[in-house]
Amino acid sequence: MSFQITDQTACLSRRKIVTVFITCAAVDLASLIDQNALAVALPRISSALGSGDQISWIVVAYFITATSFQLLYSSLSNIWSRKLVLLAGLGIFFTGSLAASFVTNITQLIIFRAFTGIGGGGLITLVQIIVGDVVSLRERGKWQGILGAVVALSHGVGPIIGGKIISYSADSWRWIFRLNLFTSAFTTLMVLFFMPLKKVEGHWKAKLKSIDFFGAALNLSGSILLILGLSWGGVNFSWLSLRIIFTLSIGGILMIAFLLWQWKGAKQPILPLGIFKSRMVMGITYATFACGWNYLVQIFLIPTFYQLAYGYSPLKAASMLIPVTLVQTASSTLSGLFVTWRGRYREPLIFGYSMWALGIGLHSSLSPSSSLAMQLGYAVLTGFGAGQTFQPSLIAIQAGKASCIVSYLTSRIFIIEVNEISMHYFIRDIGGTFGLAVAGTIISKSVRDTLAQAVEKGHTNLSTVQVEMILKDPTRVIFAKNELPSTTADMIHTLVLSAYLRAFRRVFYLGTALGVSTFLVAIFFIPQVDLSNNKSEEEERQAKSNESQTNEKNSADVGV
Repeated sequence: MSFQITDQTACLSRRKIVTVFITCAAVDLASLIDQNALAVALPRISSALGSGDQISWIVVAYFITATSFQLLYSSLSNIWSRKLVLLAGLGIFFTGSLAASFVTNITQLIIFRAFTGIGGGGLITLVQIIVGDVVSLRERGKWQGILGAVVALSHGVGPIIGGKIISYSADSWRWIFRLNLFTSAFTTLMVLFFMPLKKVEGHWKAKLKSIDFFGAALNLSGSILLILGLSWGGVNFSWLSLRIIFTLSIGGILMIAFLLWQWKGAKQPILPLGIFKSRMVMGITYATFACGWNYLVQIFLIPTFYQLAYGYSPLKAASMLIPVTLVQTASSTLSGLFVTWRGRYREPLIFGYSMWALGIGLHSSLSPSSSLAMQLGYAVLTGFGAGQTFQPSLIAIQAGKASCIVSYLTSRIFIIEVNEISMHYFIRDIGGTFGLAVAGTIISKSVRDTLAQAVEKGHTNLSTVQVEMILKDPTRVIFAKNELPSTTADMIHTLVLSAYLRAFRRVFYLGTALGVSTFLVAIFFIPQVDLSNNKSEEEERQAKSNESQTNEKNSADVGV
């Protein structure tokens, strides 16, 4: 009743590789169109459900479960094959989106977005694992650059789609989730017909016993408690309150228990700590966490920033992401081609981190008098810097594996690469999840403090109840001035805009500090590893083919 995890890499013709990559691109689009269409709709959804103070949780709930299940997906795909696990993820994604489109309150939406995240967490991770299965490390830069362009393109198209959908009516935001039904169904058909499958044999009971469900549960519960504590602190409760101290303490204990379990308890850990023995991997892990923080905050909050701090319409706010994503698309493709051409990832990383930090820093200098050209220029700089880092950072963490990791995990290189890929996306998205939670806390507390100070100084006669109403539904003040008393409408409108501008500025300050730190880490902790030592693509395919034939002769379990 036992089975052996085997290599799932595949020897494919170039034509078949192209087909696989088109399918992978469709999977990426299905996942990311959802996220980015939702980004611009957050203020409208929070207004419809009367929950502006919980706006960040619509996104955070998705990423908590998505990040927690990413590592589990890599283990599941080693056991049940990439294709079957990918189809399961698409099914969960479809079901969660369907349920989210019928919610009647914010609690239901948060729950169903968390459920959707269980499926969504595996989509992008499995795509990158499949990339590792079919192309060599050096060639990966070119192919991942193409996928990176698809990802960046979805970040540009998604907000426009979302802005257009929510412009029809107060309730039309539900069609953002219903759109997922069409994209995920179409993608499922592509995976069924175009993604190759090689089964991993073995009894289902033995397969289940090999999965580290306990580790996944520790990671999920610890992450939820830590993010809850960071979201509540200073907004719902004092940082020194017993509830916050207890929540953060238990969350920290659970995360420590998760790491100890991965180190000593798990037979097949979902996060093998042996990876972190490499100084280079430690450096790129920190950079990935910080960039994940900045990236998700940038994607989800820039449209919200222009709606709440500048009073732009949802469609115009969404269009402010276009220069970011168009330049990001070109930059991501160029960086992937550079790695393939020169065999070097360090220069794009250093250059990209520096430009990214500069772009975020310049966003913090924006004021009501800043011209549109200035806003677009800063967006271009931010997008160019971000695009330079996506593919090189993944290649760097794969190139940084040391011989000690081989003995720690297994003698099979493919499992090392699968764990590095899933770890990369886990670290990136957990950074983004914490970033969104902290940014939401900063914005809520800053706006509340600004309005309270204005009341205290006599600049406005808003009551405590009115302040709470503004926090729950800021769009009502910003986009519906006619609902306010004519004598105070302009003053309150200006006050709310300035309060949100100040709040977002603090978020940009923090993002700039993180960006500068990643630049320094890239210089001092991420050396260049010679990628030319890796086999050529054709040599790797031949080696994999020979190994597969040997495995079949020995009646070993068959991989993908």
